[in-house]
Amino acid sequence: MRLSLFHLITVVAVLPLSNALADDPSASCPRGGAGDKKKNPNGVPYGTPDPKIKCALFRVLNPRTDTYKNFREDVDKGGLDADLIDEIGWPMIPVQQGKKKALKEGVGLDTQDLDGYVDGILSHKDLMWPHRKKVAELLKGKQAADGTVSAGDLYEAKKFTAKTFYDMDVTFGSYNEIPLIFLKCGGNTDTGRVPLKSVLEFFDGKPPSTEGRINSMKDIKKVKATIVKEGKPKSPSLLRSSKDKWGLAKFAYAKAVLVGKMQKMVLGKK
Repeated sequence: MRLSLFHLITVVAVLPLSNALADDPSASCPRGGAGDKKKNPNGVPYGTPDPKIKCALFRVLNPRTDTYKNFREDVDKGGLDADLIDEIGWPMIPVQQGKKKALKEGVGLDTQDLDGYVDGILSHKDLMWPHRKKVAELLKGKQAADGTVSAGDLYEAKKFTAKTFYDMDVTFGSYNEIPLIFLKCGGNTDTGRVPLKSVLEFFDGKPPSTEGRINSMKDIKKVKATIVKEGKPKSPSLLRSSKDKWGLAKFAYAKAVLVGKMQKMVLGKK
């Protein structure tokens, strides 16, 4: 893993100390794959959208979570490149599940339990899901004649949500979700525009009509550059998005990244 944008997330990330790299394998158990292996804990078949999952991307993809191999495979099929999920997803697993489960048992990320892990960095509280009708109204007012909105418009939706419903600024984690939404919904990185219909479908927990792929960090950076060209702010800094700027949990999470780097050759093979 190179220390690019999302790697820096993990290097300076702040975690609740109670969750940080627990050695006890029972500290946090992956619920996906228990019982009926064709359905998630909410009784929804894997690969079918599950409105109870808080993360917008995982809500639509609903990947298997029993093993990292299955999780990685399903996320890749759903439009997020497997190498990217190694970078931005796997390092959270040792924190959430504990080192033993992550490294020895090869469990996946529990998509049912995403709150409070690196709050403001990898998880964020300013969710649009509960307020998607209001967000839709805002974006419809920005829609162009061709039915598209810009990457900057998506930022405005994030800002509106954070300020109006949570009385907070857009966090690093929330801001960096914008390129994922844009690309997943078939956004054009050359024009900087994305079909609004697909965005609203995605916000409703449905696969977007114009479904795209998130292939590389280069595409993510291109979308972020487009946001700035529209006169919107750059991504918030990592430290300002973290409440505990200098806590020991930061070191614990950085350790997870380094372990993940060493595990690169076996990722997806368990």
